[in-house]
Amino acid sequence: MTACEWPSLTSFLSWLAPIVSSFFPWPFLILVVLFLSPIRDALNTFVAGFASLPRAVTAINVAGLKLNLDPAKAKEVLSVSSELVNANFDRVVGSEVERLKIWSKFESVVKKALDPIVDQALIAGKDRPQYRVTIHMPDTLQPESLYQLLEYYPLEPLSDTRGRRKSIRFGAIGKAWRLQRSEYSDTVPTKREELIEHWGMTKEEAEQAGRGRQTFLAVIIRDNAQVPLAIFYMDALPPRLLGSRTASEISDAILAECASSKLVENLVKVRAKMEEQVARPQLN
Repeated sequence: MTACEWPSLTSFLSWLAPIVSSFFPWPFLILVVLFLSPIRDALNTFVAGFASLPRAVTAINVAGLKLNLDPAKAKEVLSVSSELVNANFDRVVGSEVERLKIWSKFESVVKKALDPIVDQALIAGKDRPQYRVTIHMPDTLQPESLYQLLEYYPLEPLSDTRGRRKSIRFGAIGKAWRLQRSEYSDTVPTKREELIEHWGMTKEEAEQAGRGRQTFLAVIIRDNAQVPLAIFYMDALPPRLLGSRTASEISDAILAECASSKLVENLVKVRAKMEEQVARPQLN
């Protein structure tokens, strides 16, 4: 007895398709398939997920169809993204500062160039540091801002000032950076109104700035091509902490030690790392 041979599924469908298409056009069949329960449930899930996903943008254009999205959610997501990029920038730059031992070189400049010209009589016997020193660099991530590269010297417990950003229109550092020259002010007023009028501060900035400090120093550090690289910054509570010296005399002493300690050449490397992060600000 000869066995009955059934056609394969592929050959059967090939035979059936022309017959079905002769009765029903393909668009009709597609609609039928879309209304089948499993397919419909899958599409509903996709649409629900898509609706909650693309809120980082305000509109999408697809084949002439424009979809307007929730701008409030877009702003929220962009804010979170910005915070992540800033945090990654701080981490990478901080790691480079540590790798290059920037702090020890900076500390050498303070002890060998700044401390010898400080009027010790004005700070003797005080129970708190009378002056503080740090370095600011132009912020490659946020244009027209200066980035605080280091914590203040001398270090204080629980200090958390590294990574702060200030506008180039703010205070002594902003003035020095805009003019691209070192500035020394030995009797800066502490009144809020004068800081607003003469130092380019807002009301809120004036209330926080200095906190009674009257001596301000901002020395422009330049690279080998004489391009402004960073600011060696000091402020102090007593007026005339550095005596009657001129800004030029003070900056010459500080810049000489910046070069001798190799602080300048290592700040150039930090700048390169900062620029690299802007060129590709991905999260690592």
